[in-house]
Amino acid sequence: MRTRYHLVFPAALLLLPASLPARVETYRYADVVPRSERFEVKVDGEVQTVFTTEEPDVCCFGCDGPVTVQVRLQGAPADSVAVRPLSIDFSQAWDGQTLTLTLSPKDRAVVEFDGDTARPLFLFANAIDPCKPSPKDKDVVYYKAGSLCNARNLNLEPGQTLYLEGGAWLMGNLRLEGSRQVRVKGAGILDARGTDGVAFRITDCDGVDVEGITLLNSAGHTTRIYGSRNLHIDNYKVVATRNPRQRKGLENDALNLISSSHAEVRRCFTYCHDDTYCIKTTEDGPAEDIHYEDCISWNNMGGNSFEIGYETTGDIRNVTYRRMYAIHKRDNPTLVRSADIGIHHASCGTIEDITYEDIYLEETDNWTLALMMFQNPYSKKAYAVNWVPGHIRNILFRDIHVLYPMEKGSRIEGADEDHRIENLVIDGLYVQGKRMHSCEEAGIRTAHAEVIFQ
Repeated sequence: MRTRYHLVFPAALLLLPASLPARVETYRYADVVPRSERFEVKVDGEVQTVFTTEEPDVCCFGCDGPVTVQVRLQGAPADSVAVRPLSIDFSQAWDGQTLTLTLSPKDRAVVEFDGDTARPLFLFANAIDPCKPSPKDKDVVYYKAGSLCNARNLNLEPGQTLYLEGGAWLMGNLRLEGSRQVRVKGAGILDARGTDGVAFRITDCDGVDVEGITLLNSAGHTTRIYGSRNLHIDNYKVVATRNPRQRKGLENDALNLISSSHAEVRRCFTYCHDDTYCIKTTEDGPAEDIHYEDCISWNNMGGNSFEIGYETTGDIRNVTYRRMYAIHKRDNPTLVRSADIGIHHASCGTIEDITYEDIYLEETDNWTLALMMFQNPYSKKAYAVNWVPGHIRNILFRDIHVLYPMEKGSRIEGADEDHRIENLVIDGLYVQGKRMHSCEEAGIRTAHAEVIFQ
């Protein structure tokens, strides 16, 4: 890994006190890591590694301030380019050959040439870590830049840190069970190719920090957090490809929180073929005090972008989604009830005090909203077979920006008059810039529901 320093002294600033130099970290990977021949990426003039997955290409680098990124599509020229999320200003410019944009630490951007969503480019700007642990620390499991290693079912002892340095490539899966006060950090890659089951499992843990790493090539469920508490997940990136073990290519949820509480999920990115950010509960306990902020979702084929359900036996309460971006939600012609924002309540718990604020929905061929109470006809699990309706109440939608026409509609439907959706408030639903004032105007079908437009 190489760190470069760029000193720029415009004449007008020569009389001012010297500022700190800008820094860029260029990661050096093992030679066997598969490189892309589709894109060339430079950051402040230095060529970066772009590696391939079975679907998108990915480029990661480090910086401690705004940097200039240049992207060129190799081979045939392109007529157009889109940088997503569309609602974020990356100061991009396109001259017909080179895309130039500005990225800052923890920015995540998707580049699509000529509308090609089958082979896009993902850009992940990691923050330079000023406090890297020592590889000699007995409480640190350290993988150095340029290394390619294998690990299966890697667990951590109390107080330990797993550190993947930028440029490190770890093949395998993580299985944290009963861990206390542990950290998974760094700017390296966890490659789940060839692993069966869940790529990153956190079960019955307390005090887990996940920061910076990128998880690639998970075909099954990607991140499954069960019965855990006090979680801090920051700038975690998931790229989960189609599941070959499932008939429709699904069942690879990106980030599931199941009967877990006191969690912060910030500045993350998820791409998968099922639910992206999902909360569930079982009879083992509730899910509460969960907060998402500044996260990006790309949902392919099945599932939902921001989901609560279907498994909702325990209560779910005090959940917030703020400054969230769903850039694609598409290609789900065979499944029902999929949506950008979903609460699919198929069990007996109470779901309450849920807030969605400053949400940007860019493209879908499914529903926009699906808040529903029903018996799940597809599951043979006890919660579905022995269904008893629960409750949904105190839901707030504030400043929801839908960038597409809501032609597919939405559903807000309770189970019956004794199990209504209560006190659902919509304070600012904008469809292609126009504020909606009623369910009828927005194309939202309702039943057994109290919906209040403000």
